[in-house]
Amino acid sequence: MLLALILSMMAVLAAPLLARLTDGRPGYRAGLDGFVIVVVFGLIFLTLLPDALAHGGLVAFLVAALGFALPWLAELMLHHAEAKAHRAFLVIAFIAILLHEASDGAVLALAAGHEGAAFVATGIVVHRIGVAVALWWLFRPFLSQKVGYLMLAVLAAVSGLGYGAASIALDWHGIPIVGYWQAFAAGSLLHIVLHPLEEDPATEREARRGQQAGTLAGVLLLMAFALSHMMRSGHAGHVAGDESHANAIDLMATTGHTLAPLLLGLVLSGIAFGYVRHRHKRLEGCRDGLDLAAPWSLLLWLAVTVIALLRPGWFPEPPVGTVRIDLPLMLWSILTLASFLRMGARRFVGTLMPRTPFARLHAHHTVGHHHHHGHGHEKGHSHHHHERQS
Repeated sequence: MLLALILSMMAVLAAPLLARLTDGRPGYRAGLDGFVIVVVFGLIFLTLLPDALAHGGLVAFLVAALGFALPWLAELMLHHAEAKAHRAFLVIAFIAILLHEASDGAVLALAAGHEGAAFVATGIVVHRIGVAVALWWLFRPFLSQKVGYLMLAVLAAVSGLGYGAASIALDWHGIPIVGYWQAFAAGSLLHIVLHPLEEDPATEREARRGQQAGTLAGVLLLMAFALSHMMRSGHAGHVAGDESHANAIDLMATTGHTLAPLLLGLVLSGIAFGYVRHRHKRLEGCRDGLDLAAPWSLLLWLAVTVIALLRPGWFPEPPVGTVRIDLPLMLWSILTLASFLRMGARRFVGTLMPRTPFARLHAHHTVGHHHHHGHGHEKGHSHHHHERQS
């Protein structure tokens, strides 16, 4: 397991090399953006939020909602200092992730000699790559290169500390205040990652293809993480300290199976609506209907999973390490994944963003600031809130 610890630390320090590939390359930049969106959603719904709800319950959920809403309020009230507001919330998120990474190091130590140790190590290393790239991508506009490398070095070192003091790290990780901190960080990260990228119309096609490729890479990484969980569960249960991650994945599988007919019905209704609405372009209408309904069906699934984490008794106990896949669940998964990959992560989640006076007020306040998601600000440019639809 010491080798796994070293590999996970090297994965953290390699993140800037991946991010540097995007310099001057809109397609690569859009690809990394799509990858980061998927990874951050995985970080929130598979790690931070399950940990928080396990230790803080409903209060932690309310704290997460506050973490999601507060950055918007801060930007509206302090729109001339939007970068400072984002920096503050990112620091909060970074501290929460440090605590989480220490617990991952402890899990590696406790997995030594465990029958499923190889799968534990695989899941943590895969997870670490995505987290490191996402952090570098989000922090890059606010930090010098030296400070950025120092941040990643601290992230790697904390894993080593958690590995060396496993019992202390897990005891600290279980304190309720840590759960509340992680909940607030989850909400803040969700807000920050949803900020739109500035899109250059001249490179729209390249950016769209980059988004699709990055989204696919992110999905494959999360699938590898989930697969490592299922493989180690099939061997000898869960390692101490890893229960909340495992429970989240098992509950997502269980709620997906329970909701599959409803989710599939929602998606098929969207396809039918598009078919009827576009009489002269049936195929395009079906595609548009799918793209409209699929994001909401995924949101419904995630929302019910969060409820299941808060109220476990409302759902049947998930079978450990197994995923029941029936025809409705399979069809819904295929259709939703097809829409997700075709649209790219940013357009897909953009479908869920409100088109309200509140959002328009936010757009009005940000005029005059060119805002890149995770890439700083330039004066004298307008802020595009929505990507051009393809």
